[in-house]
Amino acid sequence: MQKSLLQPVSGRDGYEIRIHAKGDRFVVWVGKLTARQFREYERHVGSIVDSFKVGASPEPETIVWFDSVPERIREKFVSWGMLPAVQRRVVKPEQRTVEGWTRLFIDELAALWRTKNNYEQARTWLLKSVDGKRDIASVTQGDLKRWQTSMSKLALTTRNKHVKRVKTMFAGAVEDGILSSSPAAILKEEKSVKRIDRSRQYFVDEATTAKVLRKLPDTNWKLIFCLMRFQGLRRHEVFAIDWKHVDWETNELTVPAETKTGWRTMPIFPETLQYLRDRQEIARDGEKVVAWVGSQESLTQRLRRHVADICGQCWPKVCQQLRSTRRTELDAEFPPHVVNEWLGHDSTTAERHYQQVTPEHLSRAAMMRTVPEDRLCTASCTAEPHRTAEKSGSQTQVATRPKTKKPLRITHWMATDYQGLKVRYPRKGLKNCEKCRELVVSWLTVVTPVVTTCHQGIRTTQKPPHCW
Repeated sequence: MQKSLLQPVSGRDGYEIRIHAKGDRFVVWVGKLTARQFREYERHVGSIVDSFKVGASPEPETIVWFDSVPERIREKFVSWGMLPAVQRRVVKPEQRTVEGWTRLFIDELAALWRTKNNYEQARTWLLKSVDGKRDIASVTQGDLKRWQTSMSKLALTTRNKHVKRVKTMFAGAVEDGILSSSPAAILKEEKSVKRIDRSRQYFVDEATTAKVLRKLPDTNWKLIFCLMRFQGLRRHEVFAIDWKHVDWETNELTVPAETKTGWRTMPIFPETLQYLRDRQEIARDGEKVVAWVGSQESLTQRLRRHVADICGQCWPKVCQQLRSTRRTELDAEFPPHVVNEWLGHDSTTAERHYQQVTPEHLSRAAMMRTVPEDRLCTASCTAEPHRTAEKSGSQTQVATRPKTKKPLRITHWMATDYQGLKVRYPRKGLKNCEKCRELVVSWLTVVTPVVTTCHQGIRTTQKPPHCW
């Protein structure tokens, strides 16, 4: 039986590693070990010694395991030539903790303040579940899975964004040699099984827009409102526009490259053009299109107060809903690829976050007939040839007469939903006229119902076909 590489030391409470290889003797003190730790040391140290004797590279699993042992022991194996040297970033001991590393990563992040603020929020949620004083190498995959579960009260999109940012911070530790592998790599974004929540969408109609524009305090505020409502600009894009980005000859507006989606060109819509000219007349030298002192968040807060004073209350997500309204309007007039180019997002993003169902869509659907009235039902489709046999001598004469139409008896009703409204149609009573039934059912389920009374006194939807 092969002698164990870990031997107890007389007079000391613990173990030391004793290796005899290539004519040399290598010894390093380990200390106290549990039974499980003892087995792990024996397995991985034995693996690396076997590789060293034959001149082969250590197993990847063994290299990863050595990252979890004390740095003193690992450096010994590196000095003996059994482990490859790793280029590690030199950081202070307090920066190797979860709290210290995440703080160092965010401080060194070359990004806008808005992006850093998003990372701060992800860090705050991480430290609620994982002790910030722990060494970052001691964080396990189970710790991070439990952290992901602890964010259940947040919206799905917010949880997924926090997961992506935490994975980026741990990946940065791997790149700097502080970790050999990222425990956050196992985290996956959650997929929604529900429909998109549109409860906070709000369509800023023409009347509301005119009312707000009429009562905003000055030209600068009116231009800000128009740039978001009619040009569909994001909040930070409003502040990035300069006068050199306005082409008065072609009535085109260029969104500069330093914005979120980069450089793009869009038309200056007539609703915006007059306010843009009024603002140019009073602009001072060196001023941008929008004159503003303060942060972007203060714009949202002040615009919300203005709208609340004018309309009584402000709609949710005041800036985003202006952009969402414009996307919905432009989709009705221009192809999707054109609107995508103007507003700076793709069709998938528009469908999930911007496009809305408006009252105009419902009213137009109520006036639309998808099946012509003359196709709903005809007398010929309800008439069935009826054959009677009359014996006359040795010959049989067959007479055909139309079947007498009986009043329709509706015994059961089927129901369906259309745009949140109940539509009813009979389940039985049309079984002798399959073609007619199909047409009637499709007709009743695609229009907004208007309750009427048929000739039998039964309350139904729309004017019933004559076969009823």
